[in-house]
Amino acid sequence: MRSWSLRSADTDAESSELRTMRRRFIEASRRAEVIALVTAAQDEGELGRSLTEELCEAYDAEVAFLLDCGTGEEPGRVIGTVGLQHEQGVALLRSPLCLRALKANAPMADYGRGLLGTGAKGALLASFTGKQDRRVVIGVARLDDMPFDEAETALLAGVTTSVGQALERLWAHEERDRLVEQLRQAFIGTAEALANALEAKDHDTADHARSTAELAVAVGRRLGLAGKELEDLRYEAIFHDIGKIAIPDAILNKPGPLDDEERALIQQHTVFGEQILAPAPFLSQVREIVRHAHERWDGSGYPDGLSGEQIPLGSRIVFVVDAYHEMASDRTYRASMSRADALSELRANAGTQFDPRVVEVFVAALEDGPLPPAAE
Repeated sequence: MRSWSLRSADTDAESSELRTMRRRFIEASRRAEVIALVTAAQDEGELGRSLTEELCEAYDAEVAFLLDCGTGEEPGRVIGTVGLQHEQGVALLRSPLCLRALKANAPMADYGRGLLGTGAKGALLASFTGKQDRRVVIGVARLDDMPFDEAETALLAGVTTSVGQALERLWAHEERDRLVEQLRQAFIGTAEALANALEAKDHDTADHARSTAELAVAVGRRLGLAGKELEDLRYEAIFHDIGKIAIPDAILNKPGPLDDEERALIQQHTVFGEQILAPAPFLSQVREIVRHAHERWDGSGYPDGLSGEQIPLGSRIVFVVDAYHEMASDRTYRASMSRADALSELRANAGTQFDPRVVEVFVAALEDGPLPPAAE
């Protein structure tokens, strides 16, 4: 925090020319400081806090505020204040002082007693009108009756333009993120609808995707996955069989072993799944895991014959969880295994079909949490 402000620039010993130069330097420095704060802000809340604190220091003011006055059709909002209660800021949005500032073409000052409901004797306000007529008001107020001079007025004019432009950028980013999230949710909803359709089409997959997802996330968390990685793993577990929507019903629900041609077509379901998810860039990692959900630790899996740690960790996790759930569930062509037999089969194939570490963690996860339905 600086100890000087625009008002502290003059001293009796300085000449008029020197005082003018010094004040211009301080004004330029202050403007640069504020613009740097504005540029660095990651969201409007941070911008509001930083700006109002900096304005109070620059103006030796006790009150500062940043208001989003909306478009006239939308209600305004208080973005940041110093020296005002939130209710006072809301009242300020509807005040004659704020309305005059919105209509003014330049910063305007007002003097009196008890301004803004705070006891302030002088206030300086400036406005910015951006795209779609969205309007911003910035102001400072002091408890003494020292008038705002030309340098202070010029500073607020420059700062208001910079802040208004910065808010427009932040709002544009927020709108973009909101639209991206809407698209993401729309695509996820479509993909989940396909997964539900698959459950109706394939008798053996009913409830399989959700049970697999629960266990996969439990294993992934134990293996150190978090945040986006864990979210991707959940989606992959839900969507890992989505490519089967492209497989004919007669093959999916065949009451007996598949022949070589049918088996080859079934093995293409991971590629079909990758293609179904391809239109969504935010699912790029999920697509990769879906494609490799049937690769084996020893390289004998499909579709690309990856081995060991070449296989994405999410794919290795889902492969183990999927295999357990398949073994421990009734199928049209066989009865379920007991839980003990299914776990024994996983352990026997650790190091060939399955990642040994994932099998170890999976067994531990089963012991600590609820299990999907399995015969005893």
